[in-house]
Amino acid sequence: MNTYNKCLTKSEFDVVSIDFTNALNLTRINTQAAMNCTSLTGLLDLSHTKITYIGKSTFNGCTNLTGVIFPSSLKYIGDQEGGSVFKDCTDLQFVRVTSKNNDAAFELPDTLESIGYQAFYNCKSLPADTVNTIPSTVTFIGNEAFHKTSGITMIHVLQEDEKSYGKELFKASEYGLHKCITVFQNYETKHTYPNINVSNNKPHTIGVSVSHLLETNEDSPIKVKFEYAGTDVW
Repeated sequence: MNTYNKCLTKSEFDVVSIDFTNALNLTRINTQAAMNCTSLTGLLDLSHTKITYIGKSTFNGCTNLTGVIFPSSLKYIGDQEGGSVFKDCTDLQFVRVTSKNNDAAFELPDTLESIGYQAFYNCKSLPADTVNTIPSTVTFIGNEAFHKTSGITMIHVLQEDEKSYGKELFKASEYGLHKCITVFQNYETKHTYPNINVSNNKPHTIGVSVSHLLETNEDSPIKVKFEYAGTDVW
């Protein structure tokens, strides 16, 4: 069953929607549950469930999903053993959390702990200039989790220890002028992230956010330094 390459819910009919309204006690959706189910269209609303775990490739290749609403209980969008949960959901236009911002383009639950590799790979229909704020509860993110998701132009990392984040999470080819920037909480946090070597053998340079307020804003001399190295992050 792990190599089955069509929608696992498919028989003689095409599945066009899945209604989770009455799945009040549902806590898990396991591996490949709706993988490559291209007939599944519109909104995937999980807000009525108690889901904590969505397994590997669950909605991978569901090219006609347009939106997802997560429950506030969600902890795992994949894990260290598997990812690709929403990989190639090429028509996905928003990701939201129940009881939060109804107009958000991309939002993750404050309970989230893990994002598997390539979790949102090639979700290319998110709006331009989307900000992806990764909650401080997220302790693991796999490689290429947001790769080829061109609408995301800022990734704001609230976790202060990124040692368990994938070395190819922030792909250098997606960074630079008019592309994407990653912002850490402070200088110390930046240096917990593993260095990445790109083709020019220069270290991956990440943007840094000031984590404290200025004491006064009257005639305060402020200098901002940006670093940019070839195809690297600035």
